[in-house]
Amino acid sequence: MCAPSQLPAHILRCVTLSRACDCEVDCVWRELSHLPATRATPISTQYGRPRDTGWKDGRDLKSGARVSPWLRISRFSQASLEVVELTIVTRREFRIVLDVHADTLDARNHSFGISTDSCRIRLLDCQVFVQEGALRIREFADFPVVPYAALSYTWRGVTAGPTLSQTEFAVEGAEEADPVGADALRHACTAALLRGCAYLWMDRLCIVQTSREDKDWHIMRMHRIYSSCKACIVFPGGMQRLIRLDEETSWIHRSWTLLEALAPPEVVVMFQWELGSDPSGDPALQEVVAGQSAILPLEHLLYASAGYCAFAPSSASSLGTTTMDLSVFGSRLPGCTASDTPFWCPQHRSNSVVALRVAMLMTEADERAYAIWQSAMMRTTARPIDAVLSIMGLFGVTLDPSAFDDDDLRGATLALTRAILDAKGSAAWLGAMPMLHLQREDYISPLPSFPVPSVAGPAFVPVDGNLRDVSEGTSQSMQHRTFQYFEIPRGRMDDLGCLTLIAPSVRLRPVKKDEVAAYLTWDALDGSCWMEHTELEPVLHDCMDSSPVVYGAIFGWLEDYTPGKAPSYVVDKILVMVLEECRFGIFRLRSFLTFRTTGDEFDASQKWPKREFVLECPAPGLTSSQSTVLTYARDIA
Repeated sequence: MCAPSQLPAHILRCVTLSRACDCEVDCVWRELSHLPATRATPISTQYGRPRDTGWKDGRDLKSGARVSPWLRISRFSQASLEVVELTIVTRREFRIVLDVHADTLDARNHSFGISTDSCRIRLLDCQVFVQEGALRIREFADFPVVPYAALSYTWRGVTAGPTLSQTEFAVEGAEEADPVGADALRHACTAALLRGCAYLWMDRLCIVQTSREDKDWHIMRMHRIYSSCKACIVFPGGMQRLIRLDEETSWIHRSWTLLEALAPPEVVVMFQWELGSDPSGDPALQEVVAGQSAILPLEHLLYASAGYCAFAPSSASSLGTTTMDLSVFGSRLPGCTASDTPFWCPQHRSNSVVALRVAMLMTEADERAYAIWQSAMMRTTARPIDAVLSIMGLFGVTLDPSAFDDDDLRGATLALTRAILDAKGSAAWLGAMPMLHLQREDYISPLPSFPVPSVAGPAFVPVDGNLRDVSEGTSQSMQHRTFQYFEIPRGRMDDLGCLTLIAPSVRLRPVKKDEVAAYLTWDALDGSCWMEHTELEPVLHDCMDSSPVVYGAIFGWLEDYTPGKAPSYVVDKILVMVLEECRFGIFRLRSFLTFRTTGDEFDASQKWPKREFVLECPAPGLTSSQSTVLTYARDIA
């Protein structure tokens, strides 16, 4: 058997011996000196894998193909001729499932779709679309290892405009969504190529929209799709057109965009841009198509959302500085102007912007989880269960969408929270949006709640029979947890949603209006006032006494996050859950109270013993009944 090192160094020819859906076999080298003079039939043919020859299985880094070498030895009767061929079997791992020119598509007359087997990853060929205008989609047998970019955009609710010359197309099974603009997609592919990505993943094109099975399969892998991409390109105004930075969009209010902002290693925002490249050479702003579009890192735009952007040309230019309000992630809060100085005034970015930026900054598990819940509870989606499915991957959880009805938000939420707690995660959702919960219900469920489902626009929550913008029900100064002294409670949850948790706690009693308290008092968010109960436990209530037993249980240590505020002005707080007994051994989360991390309150709280509590989760429409029996909370430390 002739070793590869003994074969000719040049390649005679490269022929395709066979072609399958995801496999090509290339004959690369052939031993010229042993070729038979006639087309004789070999008397024997031997196949084998070369060993100890330097040829090994590998992967073509450029194409991502799997490469396997094989040797074929053919022996002929004439003069003992022997032909040695080295064959490189290349598994391309893909097949082309769509190849159509975009100019032949018209969203007004028809839609198109992918005809293929379900449950495989597909990518759009960027080079082909940019150069030829053809939608060429490749389907991969395994999860692709080729560099690709992923798109983040809103499906519906974005108004179209004459920003670009429009060639639009719709996708079969997703006709209710806004059509895709070919020009916008060309900008996306160009940006992907600039980021070194030959392929682009776009859910509208790469998921079979007519297949429920294919949709569910991709949803279960959505976190992997975005975390494995090289870059995520955000189109805040949707895929019909490019938007200006001073146009307001709903991107930051949609549930799925939270995953798309947090999972990828790099996230950039695409927008309309006519001012050219950055003369200072700062790589942050990168022009994509000259005179038409540019990209900026998402974190840069989140920071700049506090006020306005200023773009100054080079000193040699006669143009002046261009300023604009940055509204792409929401308009400025009422009462704030661009001239406000963040150092002296409350931050005037929308709470959705602040929550997302905090989530991007946090690296410690509990801090990140708390920030994710804050952001998720201010977002909405058209299908109720997507509020859960869109964030499950951020907590390392995978749920099967087919196990839930589209409207079964409670069932999906219960499955997610149970999985988080089973994996030793924290119940960070309990204190993520306390004021929002108190405005919606008389007490707080141990299950997280989300805004009203909506196909487009910002998120709304029901308050006193009316729908209110979720940002109006949250504090202007968002908070995130710091990892000091106290950790967020952990525990377990049963099939009904009852949460058992462990937390440092103290017995509380209400302070009467005419009472002069001799001890420290705390004002809760629901307007009630409390002080420490000094009597021994357990307490047997008289049958005529209807006052429930109440505990204050520490949720965690928080600090205000206000961009632009000096660190010395930051006030840390301890967030305490007010747990009220509703029947024997069962509590409900009534409200929250806070106290500062300096002074007697904090010193006393460090000595609070840990106790185990069971929080009730009533079925929808039911309320808890009161009980006047011997009540206790079990000390565990």
